[in-house]
This record gives sequence, structure tokens and C-alpha cells, in this order.
Amino acid sequence: GYIVKPNDGAGCNDTFYFSDFAVLLDWLTLNQEKQAGYIIQPYQTGIPASISVLCKAGKAWLLSCNQQKIAIKTIERNQAAIQYQGSVVNGLSTYQAAFETLANRIAKALPGLNGYIGIDVIVNSEAIYVVEINPRITTSYIGLRESLNCNPAQLIMDLIDNPSFKLPENLANKSVEISVNGLSENN
Repeated sequence: GYIVKPNDGAGCNDTFYFSDFAVLLDWLTLNQEKQAGYIIQPYQTGIPASISVLCKAGKAWLLSCNQQKIAIKTIERNQAAIQYQGSVVNGLSTYQAAFETLANRIAKALPGLNGYIGIDVIVNSEAIYVVEINPRITTSYIGLRESLNCNPAQLIMDLIDNPSFKLPENLANKSVEISVNGLSENN
């Protein structure tokens, strides 16, 4: 299958899944105004996840390993809408070492990243696939204070002000659930 999403979207808004390429082409033909502003990606099976990271000068500091709550709602037989329902901040801490390695690789590859970033990934038994890198505050940020037992805005300020920045040693790692728009897996 295929995922079609806006180039500058957020939260799965206006994001679709097509199981058949011919149906995708028909949709693009009927929605020609969207062609220039959309990207097409192959659908990847696995656990939808994200990582919250601080970056500066090619270095990365992992804040959280988040499980995303994503639903696929059928519109027609070969088309569905992707719906972001929230996340569990630090709900995938078992992947911390792998996510830390990934965050460091991305920071080195993109040394201009500066501040808080969110990296959307798909995790399966074969690999971790990077879906997109968001150089901005993401929804998971909402749960960071409770999860880390620390003010993430203060961490961002410390990152900017302190050339020898380090994360505090006493950060918590609590799972915190965030629901978006009152949606749940049963909606």
C-alpha cells in the first residue's frame, strides 16, 4: 500500500492510505490541486512511534521514546484516512538504546538541527524506519513534563545557553498517555 500526505502537514491531517496503486492514481487525477503539495510513501508495517530529541551542533539528547496511537479508518474499499489519536510518551522505552543511536545519527547527518525536534518512525522486527523529522514542538511535548519530572522548556533554554549542555541525571522515565480531540481506538 501507499501513504499520501501533505508536505507540511501535522497530526495525520489530510493523510490517506491506498491499498491499490491504480486507486491512488485515480485519486491524484481527481485531486490535481493537491499533487504539488503532497508526498507519496510506501506503507510500512510496524509500531508507529516517535522520539523527542534535543539537538545542537550535530549532537542529540534523547528525551522520550513515544508510541503513537494511529488509526486507519476505511473510506472506500481501497482507500482509508489515517487518524492520529495521541501518544504514550515514553511508552516505548524498551527501544531507548536504538532510538538514541538513531537520534545521534540524524543529528550528525543534519548538524543544523537546533532545539527540540520530533522524529516519526516505524519500528518492526527488521529495522526502524524514519518517516519524517519535525524541527518543531510535537504533540508528545505535552506529556514531557510529567514523564520526565522536569520542565522541557527549561531544558531547551539550557541547551541554548550552555555550551557544555548535559541532560539532568535524575530525569524520570514515566509513561504518560495523551489523547487528541477525545479520540480513542474505539472511535
